[in-house]
Amino acid sequence: MRFLTAAFASTALLFALALGTSSCARTPSPELPEPEAAVAEEVEEAAEVAEEVTEEVEPEGPDPMEVEITRGMSRAEVEELLGEPTHVGQDRQGRTHCLYSIGEYWRSVLYDRRGRAVEWHP
Repeated sequence: MRFLTAAFASTALLFALALGTSSCARTPSPELPEPEAAVAEEVEEAAEVAEEVTEEVEPEGPDPMEVEITRGMSRAEVEELLGEPTHVGQDRQGRTHCLYSIGEYWRSVLYDRRGRAVEWHP
């Protein structure tokens, strides 16, 4: 048992000498920042980024669900208010049916042959 203890002690001493210290315990080098300070800085940076990301951005223009579409409006005028249609279809009479996706809602507009709004929902 004494032999194993002596062998372990000599191995530990050789290992300590290889690391350049006289004892097995190493002291932290002075040029490295303390872990608490580094973690605190990272937490502050993450909090600043989170504030920037969570800022609410007001949408530009009127609410598309509140926009009033009137009979006779051209397709270009409606697209200015609602944006590009998501789906477009045409029937046998030459009327164009456009669906506009607004978030989780849909608006439907039916145009006549001249491209003027005839019907719309909601």
